[in-house]
Amino acid sequence: MTISLPSTLVKTAVVHTITYFIAGVLAYTTMNYEKAFADPALHGYMRATTEQIVMAGPLFQPIRGLLFGLVFYLVRDSTFARPRGWITLWMILLIVGIIDTFGPAPGSIEGMIYTTLPVGRQILGLWETVLQTILFSFVTWYWVRNPNARWLTITLWVLFAIVMALPTLGLLATTARAGAASFAADQDFRDKVLPRIATPEVLAIEMAKALVAEDRERITALSATREEMEALLESAQPPGTSGDRQELKSRVAEILAERTADLERFRAMMKDSGARTGASVRFELIDLDRIYEKDGMKKIRHSHVRMIQTGAAGEESFVIKLDDMFLFPRGWAFTSIWPAIGKEPPKH
Repeated sequence: MTISLPSTLVKTAVVHTITYFIAGVLAYTTMNYEKAFADPALHGYMRATTEQIVMAGPLFQPIRGLLFGLVFYLVRDSTFARPRGWITLWMILLIVGIIDTFGPAPGSIEGMIYTTLPVGRQILGLWETVLQTILFSFVTWYWVRNPNARWLTITLWVLFAIVMALPTLGLLATTARAGAASFAADQDFRDKVLPRIATPEVLAIEMAKALVAEDRERITALSATREEMEALLESAQPPGTSGDRQELKSRVAEILAERTADLERFRAMMKDSGARTGASVRFELIDLDRIYEKDGMKKIRHSHVRMIQTGAAGEESFVIKLDDMFLFPRGWAFTSIWPAIGKEPPKH
């Protein structure tokens, strides 16, 4: 049996992409990834499932598949040439790629030692990668050993085309919706007086109140508009070419698109933290990062606000984390909000 490098690379890339997508869909639907990724333990470590780069994840998998294919080709004599060689492929992926990685990847030995992610959660999440590597190893091994299995070749190429098409269509639809929503919001606020907030301390508390109240209009008012962000960036870093200007506009569009999921993500985190809706609350500022100034722009990266709820059982406090606020001509306003909330441990 003759095994060529180009054939191995292509087949490995196709099979990896398909099995990655299948395992990912199963995990997303059974493990409630949208809620899990919004958990404070994962906030800042994992991107939200609504981010465009996450949605585009399957589109990058052929590149990873080509790299796997190169490794598979180097061990072809001890894998593809043997009746149960797929087990060898799987053991390579399982040990080197999952359990004994060089970096602290979740689910690996290093990850359990050096990361703050709960060990139980890391172990429970292993089934996704174990399932994918089993399917990946067996199907790749079988296809390479049976190049004349026309039914298999057609099936895999059709599945590969579907996997590539679905996220592409999803990204196009999401971009169109985000563009329409941001345009409508900008049009609406042109005729309104935007709030003029002179201090970042006030802005942080006002945004925390708006998020807890689920007041989308107030959240939008406390956030910079498309025109404000583009004007600030153009003033700080004047675009030299039309390409630079388009890149600037794309950066702003990406920020606006991420905002659309902020309230939903925050709502899920509130529910998971045990915060009660409709309870009597008060807010107080915990801290702000120092003002960072560059290219004439003044920015505060992080701010933390304490929300205190009063009920029959007494007081409970929660910490709300907020991201980027900038100083605009009208005053302080948020760009990327990326809110998070978690219950504050009781003080002893």
